[in-house]
Amino acid sequence: MRKATADRILQIPVPRSDVEFVRQDRIPALGTTRRLQALVANGYSQKDLIVRLGWPENGSTSELFLGRCRNIVVRKAQDAAVLFSQLQLVPGTDRKARQRAKAKGWMPPLAWDEDRIDDPTYTPEVVDRPKTAEDVFSDFEYLLSMGVGVEDASRRVGLLPASVKRRYERHGRRCPAALTAVARQQRKTAS
Repeated sequence: MRKATADRILQIPVPRSDVEFVRQDRIPALGTTRRLQALVANGYSQKDLIVRLGWPENGSTSELFLGRCRNIVVRKAQDAAVLFSQLQLVPGTDRKARQRAKAKGWMPPLAWDEDRIDDPTYTPEVVDRPKTAEDVFSDFEYLLSMGVGVEDASRRVGLLPASVKRRYERHGRRCPAALTAVARQQRKTAS
């Protein structure tokens, strides 16, 4: 070996930790895995999320959801973070996804502190509390404000439109006009 070649090789820095071994276009996958698992816990199927992200459905994607990937391409991590931001407050409709997440112990989006979700030493505090009427109203009104139709919004909060309307009435809250119209139409159709 020539001296010039040996000198150039010796100038290559030796990483001091595993994180430094990661290629510059890759980052640790933990935060992305947590975000995707949280969305499954929120009622979105793995397939639905993959389609929304525009990723190919293959074994490596399943490995990511299961927490078996150490690193991920930065662009994919950014795409997953954006999708998480968009869907974390929008309940999905896939009950099987929720059941799968519960069986695997995956935490829902609101269990995670967004500033610490990528931190491997962070463990979320889990607070089990039933969904209150105010939670239902808040979720329902948010979905309506995002352009989701009354029937879809009702389904996403786990109720029929007539049930949502009754909850508004029982709690002395003003019922959104669109909900009143759909509930009235469904009552006419049922009778």
